[in-house]
Amino acid sequence: MPAPAGFTTVYGVTIAACDEDFEAYVALGHHDTRHLTAAANHVLRTEFAERYRPVVGELPRIDHTFAVITEHQADEDGEGGGWTLDFTGPDEDGAQPVSLLTITGLGDFELLATPSRCPDCTRLATTGHYMPAKMRAIGGTSPLGHDCRTCGAIWPATPRPAPTPATAA
Repeated sequence: MPAPAGFTTVYGVTIAACDEDFEAYVALGHHDTRHLTAAANHVLRTEFAERYRPVVGELPRIDHTFAVITEHQADEDGEGGGWTLDFTGPDEDGAQPVSLLTITGLGDFELLATPSRCPDCTRLATTGHYMPAKMRAIGGTSPLGHDCRTCGAIWPATPRPAPTPATAA
């Protein structure tokens, strides 16, 4: 059975975001934590220019269950397309195994930023996230900042340019 529109297959996992905050994902099949979080992280990086950053000691929630996924065609104006997920038992017609990944806390995502070395310990930081109050306090010109996971230093970050589609050769 082909995956519904909006699903991406990466690292052997066919996955899609379930909500507008990108805190919940559904993957076709039952998968382990490592593959699910890697696939969700890939979707965030490539489709939404963000990266999942787990809070220390907090793991995503994973539920293995069964569901019927129904794809809905868009009307002639392009409205109403997508898919719905109906949880069911494994013996229902059309039921397939699915893994649900829930990541709590929208603040646990980082925006991609230009790599920069920590001014205190010189560790390379490749991402930054929004911290407007802290950036204002240190005189940053943007709300985007880096924070060093090694020594805790905070400094302004420069956002990466938006990705451009590859051009045909």
